[in-house]
Amino acid sequence: MTSPPRCKAERAGVVVVEVNARGTSQRCSNCGQVVEKCLRQRQHVCCCGLALHRDVNAARNILALARTGPAEPNVGVNSHVLRNRHL
Repeated sequence: MTSPPRCKAERAGVVVVEVNARGTSQRCSNCGQVVEKCLRQRQHVCCCGLALHRDVNAARNILALARTGPAEPNVGVNSHVLRNRHL
């Protein structure tokens, strides 16, 4: 069954890509290294030199997954809406 937000997005010409967002705030969006942190830690700092808000890091990883697809099949997929022009 298709969700109402997904239908609305598709009618508006938006491509909906499903990706598993699990672990996207832990994995460095620059080098791929897993940098474990507790939830209260809001800054992502990696040994490669990347430092940014953990949500921005997660968003970069989600976009990369939507563009290229996962390295392996995912279980528990979450929907994230991306506009055509960004893909």
